[in-house]
Amino acid sequence: TVPGGKCRYCKAPISGHYPLVELLSGFAAAASAFYYGTTFTAAAVYLLTATLIAITFIDFEFKIIPNRISYPGMTIGLLMGIATEFYGPFQHPLTPSAIDSLFGMIAGGGFFWSIGALYYLFTKRVGLGGGDIKLMGMTGAILGLQSVAPTIFIGSLLGSVVGIALMVIGKGGRQTEIPFGPWLSLGAIVYMFGNLKLFQS
Repeated sequence: TVPGGKCRYCKAPISGHYPLVELLSGFAAAASAFYYGTTFTAAAVYLLTATLIAITFIDFEFKIIPNRISYPGMTIGLLMGIATEFYGPFQHPLTPSAIDSLFGMIAGGGFFWSIGALYYLFTKRVGLGGGDIKLMGMTGAILGLQSVAPTIFIGSLLGSVVGIALMVIGKGGRQTEIPFGPWLSLGAIVYMFGNLKLFQS
């Protein structure tokens, strides 16, 4: 960068989102190491949290969750489940087995797909985007079946509170489009840090 918050090369203004994302990613790295030490779990938690931070800002700004993030995330989650089950050195797993990762992906994505299909059946309007479905498939694959219910509950609660608050202050109505990905992402982050072992016990 150069003075004035502009790119050193093209001189275009740099959005305040970039330093905020970097700051949050730094906090995520510190929190992952603090909670889980120098383990595979800490690395996985950090990478997932950093990804969810990026998804949050993308969804807020563009109302999309890119497939280029969700699909590789699902694949990595399934591979992590396989590694946990069959590769001994891969210790402190987020998900205990390959089948748990698979069921987590199916349950997370399938639940939201069913809700979206029912909503469209009765209203003829799209209520849930495909990005939200794939986001839950990704977090379910990485964090396992046990993560799906807490993530959905926390995300839905936070999204509902924000939606009601916007209606109260007159900034939205019943038809106002509110990105759901950020709240699902926050739900997954709360699950990981608040505390993962508590939810697994």
